[in-house]
Amino acid sequence: MKIFIGLGNPGKRYAETRHNAGFKVIDRLAEILQIRLRLYRHLYWIAKGESFGEQVSLVKPATFMNESGRAVSYILAKNGLPPEDCIVVVDDLNIPVGTIKIKKKGSAGGHNGLASIISALGTNEFPRVKVGIGPLHYPEEDLVSFVLSDFSRREKESILNAYDEAAQACIEIVRSGIERAMTAFNTRSPE
Repeated sequence: MKIFIGLGNPGKRYAETRHNAGFKVIDRLAEILQIRLRLYRHLYWIAKGESFGEQVSLVKPATFMNESGRAVSYILAKNGLPPEDCIVVVDDLNIPVGTIKIKKKGSAGGHNGLASIISALGTNEFPRVKVGIGPLHYPEEDLVSFVLSDFSRREKESILNAYDEAAQACIEIVRSGIERAMTAFNTRSPE
């Protein structure tokens, strides 16, 4: 079984913000797999299905970004799964809009959602599908405002393509494994 966990913040206020890229990819995956997310104990939304003969769960924590680890640790413990079977889909402001990157493990890189998961699991050894939301350079004092802002009109097409690309990358992880998905998707660049 593979669990794909998209990070974001619940509620209409945050729905289209940069920080909700993980939620958007999970929504796209649910569409592709034709499964429906349902709220579980006010802790997360979950949908279960199958892809290439493997059981797949899609999850969106309802705990807000900074408490994502609570939901992630709960669902892994509930299913008896190790962290490497949990693929976190997350926004990354150090990657340009329209670009995705797959990593096998890594630090939080200043991302509070990843920091929460690392703290809750006691390890940073879980895969990530990162969706670029950034300019490469940003003023430090504007960081919170930036990640909680909506995409510009110019960025909309690129980010929608990135959501599709990230969803396909998740499917490729199920089909061929993380190494092949990294080879296939980390070499692509936005159009």
